[in-house]
Amino acid sequence: SDGKGSVAPPPQSKKHTIDVLVDSLAGFVFGVGLVISGMMSPAKVSGFLSVTESSFDPSLMFVMGGAMALTAPGIRYVKAHTGVHRPKCAYNEFDFPKTSKVDQNLLLGGILFGTGWGLAGVCPGPAIVSAVVNPSIEIAAWLGAFLFGMYAHENLVA
Repeated sequence: SDGKGSVAPPPQSKKHTIDVLVDSLAGFVFGVGLVISGMMSPAKVSGFLSVTESSFDPSLMFVMGGAMALTAPGIRYVKAHTGVHRPKCAYNEFDFPKTSKVDQNLLLGGILFGTGWGLAGVCPGPAIVSAVVNPSIEIAAWLGAFLFGMYAHENLVA
């Protein structure tokens, strides 16, 4: 207590500190993977999305396939040996949808996300890494638009 009736917040626990360190390490490894795979290059992403063009570059399929090959057995193992069927971050939870219904908002969001990814050649993970590793006005503008979209979704959309 501070003498005014309020209670001081408890000091951060050792578990919280470890959780933050583990999450930071996971984010760092993810970022390194994005750099190594070439996903930070809008030209590489554009080449991957240009399926009908001669510039088509299917190499990002191997990145996705490798990620799925590592993740799927890990999820099966966790489910089989821990009883956990909903993945959790160290100190946050994933926000699962309440319904599996495909509605107008879901379709519009998917169209907007895909259009932005296709036009800019960058998606959120690589954009955040690029903002740190190779900052530019273009990446800053993209991140600003992305953050505004998140804000609009949470605060302006009914």
